[in-house]
Amino acid sequence: MPFFVTWALHSAKNKMKTKIDLTGQRFGRLTVIEFAYIKNKKTYWRCKCDCGGEKITQYYSLKVGYTKSCGCLQKEKRDSGNPTHGNYYTRLYKIWSMMKSRCYNKNTQKYKDWGGRGITVCNKWLDYLGFKEDMQESYDEHLKIYGKINTTIDRIDNDGNYELSNCQWATQKEQQNNRRNNKIKI
Repeated sequence: MPFFVTWALHSAKNKMKTKIDLTGQRFGRLTVIEFAYIKNKKTYWRCKCDCGGEKITQYYSLKVGYTKSCGCLQKEKRDSGNPTHGNYYTRLYKIWSMMKSRCYNKNTQKYKDWGGRGITVCNKWLDYLGFKEDMQESYDEHLKIYGKINTTIDRIDNDGNYELSNCQWATQKEQQNNRRNNKIKI
């Protein structure tokens, strides 16, 4: 007896549904091997990946290309990182990225307090490798002592730009004391 198949194609006129059997079809690295189950009126299919892994996924995710592998493709992309520097998924890269965003992305909520006030990033730091060259060593030292949560980039002069002579690593408490609206400086 054939497996139940998904109800996927709809006729606009009579709203009739057509059954589709995905067995044997290929989506990215996945080949559908069998129907798995229906949940909340959505069909799920068991797939075999080119790497040998298996994944059960929803028909729609296969059809539109949301799911292309068992997860190995995402892992390969993550492990390769950015071919230029390989630090795309590191915390230092995220700090650099957010720093630039605050200064140059008008759509970010924090833009008004940084870029909107004229705060910029020095030319060397517009490239991640320049920022890393200047700040990696001091970042690693601060991180060992204070941990991830308490290692944040801080401008010494709140009206100054992001540049080596005006930046340091600071704890959350030090950051709070360095805010423009703080009346008591400790």
